[in-house]
Amino acid sequence: MSDIYKSVKHIFLLVEYYNGKKGIVVSSVNELRSAFDHVMRAMTKAEKEGVLDEIESARKHLYRAAYDACEVIVLDRLEYIESLKNKVSFKALAAVYPQYVTEVLPFAAQLKKEIVEVRQVDDLVVRVKEYEDKITKLIEYSEMLEQHMPAADKIKDKEEVSAMFSPTVLAAVFGVVLVAAAILVGVFPNLPIYWQAIAGLVVGFIAFGLIGRKRGGNV
Repeated sequence: MSDIYKSVKHIFLLVEYYNGKKGIVVSSVNELRSAFDHVMRAMTKAEKEGVLDEIESARKHLYRAAYDACEVIVLDRLEYIESLKNKVSFKALAAVYPQYVTEVLPFAAQLKKEIVEVRQVDDLVVRVKEYEDKITKLIEYSEMLEQHMPAADKIKDKEEVSAMFSPTVLAAVFGVVLVAAAILVGVFPNLPIYWQAIAGLVVGFIAFGLIGRKRGGNV
């Protein structure tokens, strides 16, 4: 049972590291308390059979504690991977870390389905072993993504700058400039200002539409 406890302790350390801000896993702590209660009872039993029964009960509680902690880590890492979509663009992440598209997202999607399946398994030993392999891979993916985030942020900054100079924005600016110029030089003096504004915007969009089409044809 000492091997089981070492495994549980390792999982708890992972929970503290990745889930520290959210607090401890209460259900796991309760399971550990119950496990040690059974260990203490085993120490007071005179019959060998009674000792083995208490040890077996303690073992089950340890596995339950490990399973609950495993689930917390999995959900936390899945949430982190999902949150990246709100921080940088899909295009930026795919550019700096192509495995994000080919490996990470398919793995995360599959794992979300497997969480429900694992919960339905009665054997706690199988549950924990199922999760242990998944956790290792999930943590590796999340750490690789963290390492590539600075590069993705740089691409995001470039995307934002490019968006500021998109044909639509430039057309609007160009139209406003035309309106201001028309008003200053007195073009179409008989037209109301709002009609002059509309005319300027239309001309601006047409001009930049032609420019954009010409660029597309040269590519």
